[in-house]
Amino acid sequence: MSPEGARLRRQTLGAASALREILADHGLACLGSPDPIVPGVIGNERVARLTHRNLRPRGVAAMVLEYPVVPSGSARLRLQVMPSHTPEQAGQAAAEIAAAVSEARTAIDSLDAASGLARPDSR
Repeated sequence: MSPEGARLRRQTLGAASALREILADHGLACLGSPDPIVPGVIGNERVARLTHRNLRPRGVAAMVLEYPVVPSGSARLRLQVMPSHTPEQAGQAAAEIAAAVSEARTAIDSLDAASGLARPDSR
């Protein structure tokens, strides 16, 4: 309830809003209301797992949530914004996430095509 607490909440929500907006600009939906926890929908579990694996070397920490925690086919990344994150850092993270998702989708599509398993749900 202190002025510092109010400032920290504003900073956190500013970075979370920037993260949500930039993820949306990259075509990635975020669930829930503006909050420090940002669930970004990936959909395909294999794409979500590969995205998650490829985020750490990019400097982005995220959890992957998949069935049975969320409904099958609605895997997502759980991102946590902190008061120390800036809107610029959130934008950089969103760009890294979008690139990792795109790369994972391409890799999964290639694997499926090579094995004859191409599926419409790979996106």
